[in-house]
Amino acid sequence: SAGTFCLPGFLFTVMNPTAWSMHLLSLVLGVAGYACLARSHAGSLFLAHSLKTLNVGQVWRNYFSAERRSGVVTALLLFQLSMFCYPPNCLIVLVFPVATVLFSPLPLRFRESLFLRDFGFVGAGIALYIVISKVLYFPIGTALGIVTPIPETGPASMYRFVFDFNSTDVVRRLLDSIRVAKDLWFLPNFGGLILAGYAVLAALLVLACVAKRPIRIPAIGTVLLGTVAVAMCYVLSVAPLIFTLGGLIAYRTIVVPSAIMLVVVLYLVAKAYGSLAPRFAPLRAWAHSDLPYGLPIVAAIFLTTSYGVSSVVQIGQNELAYVADAIRNASLRNADGLIFLDGRSMFSSEEIPSHVDAHGHALVPYDPGCYATYCLGLPGLYAVAKEELRLPKDSIDVFIMRNEALKGVTCAALLSNMPAYGDALGCPTKNPWEIKLRDYLAQHPKVECTEYNTKWIDLEQHSDSSFLKSSSRIDHSVWKIFLPKPM
Repeated sequence: SAGTFCLPGFLFTVMNPTAWSMHLLSLVLGVAGYACLARSHAGSLFLAHSLKTLNVGQVWRNYFSAERRSGVVTALLLFQLSMFCYPPNCLIVLVFPVATVLFSPLPLRFRESLFLRDFGFVGAGIALYIVISKVLYFPIGTALGIVTPIPETGPASMYRFVFDFNSTDVVRRLLDSIRVAKDLWFLPNFGGLILAGYAVLAALLVLACVAKRPIRIPAIGTVLLGTVAVAMCYVLSVAPLIFTLGGLIAYRTIVVPSAIMLVVVLYLVAKAYGSLAPRFAPLRAWAHSDLPYGLPIVAAIFLTTSYGVSSVVQIGQNELAYVADAIRNASLRNADGLIFLDGRSMFSSEEIPSHVDAHGHALVPYDPGCYATYCLGLPGLYAVAKEELRLPKDSIDVFIMRNEALKGVTCAALLSNMPAYGDALGCPTKNPWEIKLRDYLAQHPKVECTEYNTKWIDLEQHSDSSFLKSSSRIDHSVWKIFLPKPM
């Protein structure tokens, strides 16, 4: 289904354009590799029998026979290139075995064989990627100075290639992935709609039972294969996240689990509709049509994605107004610098499995705003704020002090006792690296200070932007219908 690839998780490629090439290239290479495998093994439909009889030699000959060897090698090569681009997206190929098992009209044994072929291919590809990375890429690259060693502490430590098989952590991450994947399609805001859908389905089932027309139940073999295939593919799709030390469960990393969840929802809705439609006169004409149960899925995609985009725009506008107001106040006092005092611990923007605003409204699982890790010292947000305020680019140098050690420290305490905090590090927007507070003060003798406040993370708040050069607001557009109304 084309809808499988209309994922809210791809909002990441909209919010972070620099990530397009590797994230999308990973998908292209992964699907190309799967296409090579499918063409080379078009007639290889008996792996299930070989495995049941423990005939490993037959399995090997099926995969690497002379006429298929080149296709398999090409498929593995493309899969490796895809893994080195972006492993979570590379696993999009797991959508195909799930769709085959659930939707294919082939006999059960053929679907078993195709599933085992695809699952074995992906598993072998991941194992080969681990060997190449751990044995060759990182050791040799580090020795030659091509690969920069990743620190063991700090925000960048999440990128270490270290396994974590602690059962508690694995189960927690797995449950987090299910929750986030579910929220991307059916945000908590739509919980009432989901309950209403369940109520309608239950009512239809009761009516079908009253009409004394039995509902077709799939054969136990089909149910068992479908359940096992979905579970195995889902776990493998999140393997890079749940079995590694730095695995982040966020909307940009679970595109594949979200796709698998959509395929399963499509299947369940299709089966329910196919069983119930012939029993009700108004629906009989549409019994074999995809439209009646496809439209609700398309509507869910549209509503969830529209809500996600609208909420991101609203929060972004609130943040710009918040930052611009702080810079404007500093400029009115003729300051040459502005200190943002933030007592939170440092973490990555993606390190949030779920997120809500001040009123509990669902937000895309991402830390809104440039107050986390790599974007701390970038001039982007503050440059835009100064441009909107018609201030010179070099007028106010924003200095962000974010450290858990500063929790509870007020601007009054900081400004009254500067020497005590002189060694504290911060990120100025005019320098690409951290510097000490005393060095910043030496360069900017007249500074203002403001304490960081998350009050702008509020979908019901439409910050006043009339003082900005471009004062357009989403609440003045038709897209405001997707935003929650103030209580």
